[in-house]
Amino acid sequence: MRVRKGWKQSALHCEQPGGFCLMPFDCKWQFTKTKTDSPKDKLFRNFGIGPILAMKKILLYLLMFTGATAICQEDAWVHFTAKPNSDFYLANPLEMLTQRALDRREAQNIALDVLDVPIPQAYIDQVENASGVTVMAKSKWLNAVHVRGTADAINALLQIDIVDYIDFADDSLDAADRNLQTGTVAVASRQQATQADFSYGGSGNQIQMLNGHLLHEQDYTGSGKIIAVMDAGFPQVDA
Repeated sequence: MRVRKGWKQSALHCEQPGGFCLMPFDCKWQFTKTKTDSPKDKLFRNFGIGPILAMKKILLYLLMFTGATAICQEDAWVHFTAKPNSDFYLANPLEMLTQRALDRREAQNIALDVLDVPIPQAYIDQVENASGVTVMAKSKWLNAVHVRGTADAINALLQIDIVDYIDFADDSLDAADRNLQTGTVAVASRQQATQADFSYGGSGNQIQMLNGHLLHEQDYTGSGKIIAVMDAGFPQVDA
């Protein structure tokens, strides 16, 4: 008869002559504990499962915790240095903007500037080829790309000479002494003259709630603009 470690057995009464047991079930046994719980016994009691399964459960939790820490992903904007070939694009605006966009700029007296110049594809390629980061988006106005990866992998991008600085979504990860880019942006002058009052009718209250009348006073009326309206439609109406 197997006895669990840490216990001993003794016969209270043996029915065989001379007290010699031929078969274990011929005797009545008493089991007494000889020492305190072993570590495995404690695991068995606390987890309600066998010691081996308990150890597997602990190892699984440890792997999940360390794995989550190791693959923690961060988001950041990687800002580039000055755009090359800006003079070419500003001299040939149709290389970067459509004719309709240029006409709209002219109608609203919005001058072209370096923010309109696209980011060189070679800049983006260098970041995409870096290990451990993924380019999620790009912005020519910010002169930057949105990347995702570990903090170490993103910070490693600073070794690329075209990278100016990095702005993490988590501000605590930003370099304390980073040199923020302070470029001057040409601000177009817009006519602020108050226009004649519009007849809003019953929608006057809604217009004022959204400050739409202030936009109208600054000549933002939507006149001459193409507006796309998406709607599920109305019953019995074909549009």
